[in-house]
Amino acid sequence: MMNIEELRKIFCEDGLYAVCVENGNLVSHYRIMCLPKEWGCVN
Repeated sequence: MMNIEELRKIFCEDGLYAVCVENGNLVSHYRIMCLPKEWGCVN
């Protein structure tokens, strides 16, 4: 089982994610695509 710090290291390197955790287990995740730069997103 991964703890929250391990999850942060994995997900923060590749963008923004929404995750679902049940009883301490990661059950699903979804990558959130960044808005276009003209909408204020800075990569």
